[in-house]
Amino acid sequence: MRPVETFRREIKKLPPTEVDAMLDLLLDGIAAIVPPGWAIAIDIEDALTNSLVRRRILGSPWGGGRPRRRPLVKDWGILDRAFFSGEIVTSANLPAEGPYVKWLAERTGVRVIAVVPLKGEKAFGIVVLSSTEHMFPPGDECLRALNDFLAAVALPVRKAILSEERKKLSQRLENLYLYETSQVLADYLVTMRDDIALALLAVHDRERDVLRVLSASARRGDERAERFVNYERTTSEWLSARALAGRLPVWIDDLSSATSVETTKFRPFIDEDHTVLVLSAPLILPEAPLFAEAILPTTLAIAFLTNRNLTPLDRAVLSDFPRAFSRALVGGEGRLAQPSGILYLNELIASRDTDLEQVLEEITRELVLTMHADAGFVLLVDARTGSLLSKCAVGVPEDVIPKKIPLYPEESEHESLAAFVARSGKPYVAEDTQQSSHYLDLGKGIASEIGAPLKVGGQTIGVVVASSRTPGFFRAKDLERLEFFANNVAWSIDNARLIDKARADEEKFVKREQEIRFGFDQAVQSEKVTYHFGNLVGDPRGPMGRVFERIDRISKVADDHETVLITGETGCGKEMVAFAVHNLSRRREKALVVSNFASFGGDPNLIQSELFGHEKGAFTGATGRRVGCFERANGTTLFIDEVGDIVPSVQVKLLRVLQSGRIKEFQRLGGEETQKSDVRVLAATNADMRSLIADGRFREDLFYRLNLLTIQIPPLRDRRTDIPLLANHLLAKHARAYSKPVASIRLSEAALRALMDYHWPGNVRQLEAILLRALILYGDPTIVAREDVDAAIQEDEGRAPDSAQDEAPRGNGTSAALFGQIQSGDGSFWEIVYKPFHDHALSRSVVRGVIETALAEAGGYYKRAARLLAVEESDYMRFMDFLKNSGCKVDFRKFRKVG
Repeated sequence: MRPVETFRREIKKLPPTEVDAMLDLLLDGIAAIVPPGWAIAIDIEDALTNSLVRRRILGSPWGGGRPRRRPLVKDWGILDRAFFSGEIVTSANLPAEGPYVKWLAERTGVRVIAVVPLKGEKAFGIVVLSSTEHMFPPGDECLRALNDFLAAVALPVRKAILSEERKKLSQRLENLYLYETSQVLADYLVTMRDDIALALLAVHDRERDVLRVLSASARRGDERAERFVNYERTTSEWLSARALAGRLPVWIDDLSSATSVETTKFRPFIDEDHTVLVLSAPLILPEAPLFAEAILPTTLAIAFLTNRNLTPLDRAVLSDFPRAFSRALVGGEGRLAQPSGILYLNELIASRDTDLEQVLEEITRELVLTMHADAGFVLLVDARTGSLLSKCAVGVPEDVIPKKIPLYPEESEHESLAAFVARSGKPYVAEDTQQSSHYLDLGKGIASEIGAPLKVGGQTIGVVVASSRTPGFFRAKDLERLEFFANNVAWSIDNARLIDKARADEEKFVKREQEIRFGFDQAVQSEKVTYHFGNLVGDPRGPMGRVFERIDRISKVADDHETVLITGETGCGKEMVAFAVHNLSRRREKALVVSNFASFGGDPNLIQSELFGHEKGAFTGATGRRVGCFERANGTTLFIDEVGDIVPSVQVKLLRVLQSGRIKEFQRLGGEETQKSDVRVLAATNADMRSLIADGRFREDLFYRLNLLTIQIPPLRDRRTDIPLLANHLLAKHARAYSKPVASIRLSEAALRALMDYHWPGNVRQLEAILLRALILYGDPTIVAREDVDAAIQEDEGRAPDSAQDEAPRGNGTSAALFGQIQSGDGSFWEIVYKPFHDHALSRSVVRGVIETALAEAGGYYKRAARLLAVEESDYMRFMDFLKNSGCKVDFRKFRKVG
């Protein structure tokens, strides 16, 4: 069996899109640790449904059955206890460990169980070990080894799971938009004519050749229509196949001989002497962020209550109805006054930068307008506390509505209308609130009130309530209108909740990645080094002492919205200092937002878009709205790296924003609406700002606005006493990355002297590259010797090491090694070269060396060189733009072969 370290390395090498392959490796790695006789199951959290899904199983009692899904409930048993506590839980008394484990023991004969959480900052899954043979849980050594293995691979696995969740969420958004638009059409049809008993809208799935019902609507009070939704059969079984094939309406006036799906399904609603109309027409969805005017082949089946003689005009109007409806939506003609607001809400929720609070506010305002009410409320069900949470109110002060309303009030308490509606799942109207048994008097002068449940998949997720100060204002006839509204906004609210949850999970993940990247992960820190502010390395008695003093005073004295300018040469650790400042502020709960303009080539539109965002059509290539860094950094810190690269035309706009106070005010490029964001700005530069001012390339007033609080980081050559500390830290970091004990890699005294004697033009970043090269490419992998350091430095300077052959490839050794990695299939140009360069881990000269090596192999042709670098043809222009904007493009002519 392969060693566990092999599975660690292979999991980390996989891209986030390979979720299944990653879980397969995870299962194999667990099997290599766990002794025989134990069945293994991997359960992963599904954020969209708040449940645990069984993704991998191995051995009895799990067998080969389909994955199971079970809700996450905090006090439900041993599995949930391990998930929520983040601790290993074992038990040999299974009947006492919750209903699920008790069922497992009774059905399979399991005697003992152990649950190990799969977690990063928090658990996102569990590994379940169970046995029908063993009498006691696995030993402590086994569980520790398993826990260490899961901790080592948690980050890439979590990243893959998040990528999968985003993909599922995107698909759900698209399906949601399609379902809601089709439901509006079906609902409108049955309310448009009183002789229509039922309307169905079906869509053709070309791959499976089936017709599937998207929406169904019947006369009020007939709930049987719901059973049609998602009903599907092969296309040939449907009468609609004729309409699809001919693109013409099909009228059936005599159902006695018809055997199609439509007529069979319609029989409970109509008699044989009634008429059925089947239409086929493309339903054109209005343009939205996720739908660029999607045209879907659909069929529309309409059943009539009476067999009256329809006039030619009736038939013509009904036959053209789907097209007319679509044109009204796309063209914005406003012919459908009632659904138009709802469709606007659907488009709003489809936008990626919309949060739950904004959606609820828009929905509540639309509720008040739709119902002509004096006030409106949206309350959401909190299943864990058994209550309704007040989320938004329009028309009354916020403090009037209780934040929490119990779903099941005490017998002595008066029940609220909202709680009754949520519990019963049916709409309710209190024509006179003083006489109603379901009304909670909050002293707001409400005389009439009406409420409807918000349902998703048959489950009530909340309630909408409209109130009026006029007695008898709402009556039973208004229930249909409110229920129509609630049905059409429920999915939007549920979807916004999921987006908020996905955003929160991603925020935590990004923050955890930043903590690892910027040195806060204690698992990779050296015991020989004292870390200042949690991540910074340096001798406080040397030049870094002044840096530490500045950081300390800024964190304790300055307000957390004051701008800070961090200066220093390339590679000296400006980002590390910026993160330390951020982490010491009250904004540390959210991830730092990082921006860099090095790859924009001085394009003012791209720079302004990066900072402030842009609206669709603001400039060539702006195909949709983009949210800028200032907007994304609301409530946290924005780090603007290489601020000296901002072009003068954008500098004046940045100055205005920084002068606007704690709450920054700005406009998106091409927009007129003023955006507001509570953001702190940290800026960094390696340039001599006063020289830029003298040359007219940087505004003096902006410099003084940025230069209010300054931290200047000395170059590594001026802080040589820090080199031993930094070397020990970097070696510990790389030891952990390669699954070795942190203290297992040593630096010889001679090697340390070589590092102390070098002049370090690339500062700490170059020191890290030298150590990594010496560790991997030269000498003993457990000790770094003097000759290893010398060889690594020679290679970094473009000189062949003494042991290298004369026929070394073109470019320096690092460039050739990177080109070789790509050629051997370890990754593409984007992963091996672009990302490290963007993260400041590779110098511009190394990237140019890679390009020169590829051009030499390609005979001087850039397209061939791109293929050699594993750049897809569709990414060729992106590849060339990067080379041009980053200064890495080289002259191809000297590589062209003559003759």
